[in-house]
Amino acid sequence: MNAPWAEEGLSISFSVPATGERMALRNLVETLKKNEVEWFKRVGNEWRLDADRLKATDYFYKDGLDWLAGTLTIEPTFDFNAIGRINIRFIVYKEDFLLSPKKQ
Repeated sequence: MNAPWAEEGLSISFSVPATGERMALRNLVETLKKNEVEWFKRVGNEWRLDADRLKATDYFYKDGLDWLAGTLTIEPTFDFNAIGRINIRFIVYKEDFLLSPKKQ
């Protein structure tokens, strides 16, 4: 059985302490490095998701994500909250992924 959201896409969110977007991104880079996250990283000004490495982890429910493969460049969106944290979200929509030219 597929996860209900798998037909729409994949959303990855991080909540970091910050007062602005630049600080949030800097804190996210530090957190990913500290936790030795190999499947997601910043390269220059781009964020890259290694979908194959992600699917090899135990981080999330993978059923229904057969369509997701390779290395993707994705853009963050930001949600500010009242407690000094910023939520950073990266979304990969299945339709956009399947229609985009393949890159590595």
